[in-house]
Amino acid sequence: MNEVDRWKNRRKMAWISMLAGIGFPLLLLVTESPQLGAIAGPFYIFIGAVVGAYIGFTAWDDKNVMEHKDHSHHSRGRIYDRGYDSGGDDSEVQKR
Repeated sequence: MNEVDRWKNRRKMAWISMLAGIGFPLLLLVTESPQLGAIAGPFYIFIGAVVGAYIGFTAWDDKNVMEHKDHSHHSRGRIYDRGYDSGGDDSEVQKR
């Protein structure tokens, strides 16, 4: 999968949600509908959850990608990167 395309749909969803959150008050002003005013609270909770989830999962994914890049230079596997001793030659393993 291409790195550029990896988060494309998630990013579109977050931007559309944010634009809908900005446009909703304008819709309320134009229509002056009491029904739209009644759903404003749940609407903004949902929009905030979508944008917050995008930001949170992006940060989590970036952290995991960086950790994966940091550990990818070891040929023995992740358990040795944590400092566990296998009893063998540890010359190329960095202990913490």
